[in-house]
Amino acid sequence: MSRRRFMRFHTLENLDSFFKEAKSRELVFKAHPISGDPERFRYDSKEQSVSSLEDGARFDSMIDFYRYVFQCDPEGYPNTEHIDLELWEPRIF
Repeated sequence: MSRRRFMRFHTLENLDSFFKEAKSRELVFKAHPISGDPERFRYDSKEQSVSSLEDGARFDSMIDFYRYVFQCDPEGYPNTEHIDLELWEPRIF
């Protein structure tokens, strides 16, 4: 039986550190913004890329992904206080 684990990130830099330090080649997770619906994603550490599990679209860069989940304005300033990631185990994180 798999378990879910929630992690909260308050800055783009915290989220970036999490992905850079991830021990798994692949992470499957759901991002929960403060406002809006959660979305499911897949992170590939080898390619250092994130893609949507809903439509398969891949973000051009990790920075684009961070700006998307933190709902950043055109200048890159976040419009949300935090983002929660819901991770599934037993994968190694």
